[in-house]
Amino acid sequence: TCSMHESVIKALEDRDLEAVKSILVLDDDVDQFSFFLMRILRKAIQDPLLSEKLKIEPLECLDYQMLVDKVENTADCAARIAKSQIFAYENGKNIPTEIVNKLIELGMSTLEAYDGAVSAFFSEDQELADVIIDEKGHSIREKSREISKSLPGVEDPYVVCVICSIQRQMERVGEYSADIAEMVINRSLR
Repeated sequence: TCSMHESVIKALEDRDLEAVKSILVLDDDVDQFSFFLMRILRKAIQDPLLSEKLKIEPLECLDYQMLVDKVENTADCAARIAKSQIFAYENGKNIPTEIVNKLIELGMSTLEAYDGAVSAFFSEDQELADVIIDEKGHSIREKSREISKSLPGVEDPYVVCVICSIQRQMERVGEYSADIAEMVINRSLR
């Protein structure tokens, strides 16, 4: 899913319609893989021999299920960003360069938060999880406010809708990142 977000941000920068369309194919792959992982994790909860073979405790399966869900939701955000871009490109709508640059900054911040949160989950790094929740969360909110402040200068309501849609999906990635980071902290309390 990190590569999906990198691609969607790069496509936003390059205004590359073909690259954006390829992201939708990846989302279908992530959906199928997520479904497969969820089935395995549910089975591992029910079957102690399977969880032993996988070297995870049944209780950990619940954490992994939540992680898979957040990863899949993050992929869905990338797909929605791609769909917004496709709408704009196919209808001849251009997002002003100043706002594209701000969206790229927001996207990079949410990507860093997401990548850090997933790393913190697997390494059980509570300090990194705290940074994701506090510092990255603040940075994401600030960058999003800057985009919102730029909207009154955009005259085309369709372009405003596209910007707001992309902005909201990027914010959601930040929220999912914070959720994953909170899981790291909660796991440490056991």
